Amino acid sequence: MAHDHVSVRPVTDPSHPEPVDDPAGEARAAVTLGLYTSAARCLVQYVLAPALGTLGVLLGPLGLVLQVLGAVVAVSGARRLHRLRHAAWPAYVVVAALVVGVTVWSLLDAVGALR
Repeated sequence: MAHDHVSVRPVTDPSHPEPVDDPAGEARAAVTLGLYTSAARCLVQYVLAPALGTLGVLLGPLGLVLQVLGAVVAVSGARRLHRLRHAAWPAYVVVAALVVGVTVWSLLDAVGALR
């Protein structure tokens, strides 16, 4: 009886990093995605919204969505760098914490403005 070849991923200890083919590339990808997300938010919030005047008010919610997405990406990037045991992971954790803090502040400010 023939068996199909099934690739089974081994169970690893979560305290140890998983093997990665290109750790430098993965670390670069983690940071780059965060930079692109931040750039998109800045473009919407500081360029498009003011340029569109009253229509820029409609971009406010998009800016908040991008801010939350940026926080998620920053935390994900910090986790990835930690798993890779990259030398810069402690600094990136600080950056991610700042992004999350600013995001929480922005959301609370937006909710306060609705009252």
